[in-house]
Amino acid sequence: MWTRGKDTERPGMFAYELFTADGALIERVGGFATHIEADRAAERAQRMALDFPGMTPPIENMTDAELLAALEE
Repeated sequence: MWTRGKDTERPGMFAYELFTADGALIERVGGFATHIEADRAAERAQRMALDFPGMTPPIENMTDAELLAALEE
């Protein structure tokens, strides 16, 4: 799971936080000029944190629709 908000270290910028399923913080990354950039980076980071061995194409290159379809198989 991830959340996005204002970057507390850089006024006017955005940041995301990535968490495990148990709620433990994995990483906090800031410095994004727009909330859209932060959202996209958070989505990529979440996909990279998931472990789906043998999934083709690699999970980080899949669209949300492709990922959902692969998980429903």
